[in-house]
Amino acid sequence: MKKDEWLYRLYHYSSYFNYIIWLFEMNMLFLLMNLPFAVLIFILDIRLGTLPILYLSSVTLVPSTYAVIRTLKDVTTEPKVMKNFFIHLKIGYKRLLKLSLILLFFLWIMVGNIFITAQLPRLQVLFWLNILFLLVLITFTINFLIVMANWKQTIKETAILTIKLAIVKSIRSNLNFLILIGTFILLKLFPIYLLMFGASVAILLCMINFKPVIDFVNREIEEAA
Repeated sequence: MKKDEWLYRLYHYSSYFNYIIWLFEMNMLFLLMNLPFAVLIFILDIRLGTLPILYLSSVTLVPSTYAVIRTLKDVTTEPKVMKNFFIHLKIGYKRLLKLSLILLFFLWIMVGNIFITAQLPRLQVLFWLNILFLLVLITFTINFLIVMANWKQTIKETAILTIKLAIVKSIRSNLNFLILIGTFILLKLFPIYLLMFGASVAILLCMINFKPVIDFVNREIEEAA
């Protein structure tokens, strides 16, 4: 009996070790896909003149984030991380490139507005409004990608469902942004962990937070069937 218990514990801990490897692999793939943006964001100052090049270099962010979410969702049953990541990345580019360009356009417009209004004390209201809109946009985007990874819908249907869930399950939906920021602040204290696991851990925590919302929708679908 003790031997069986020991083997069970060993298996249990090995599954955690597998997750560490998977998260590391996905984080490296995510960084690889966004390498131009990652380099530019470190070497360039964020100002009006650099916004266009930052915008163009960031178009990979949304499809690659979707690829991480979709790969993480099925990683226990389909553990071939690299293969699945690139499969979902290809799907992400096909379905999300146009939407990504639109979302990131508005994101960098808001960043530009924040940069301008921060220099003008009279426009502090606009400064905070742009920060609020930026938070809403980032939260909507991550929630949208999680919803898209869970159900086969059109882009329009996915957007509508994401908005509905932001109203019905507002706490869970809006918590994802705090999770993203909190994860990066904590990991920034240990730069090596931020480099190795930052993006993939942040995305995984957002998915865990959003799991009750996914379960809620699935129950509604089952009851309606």
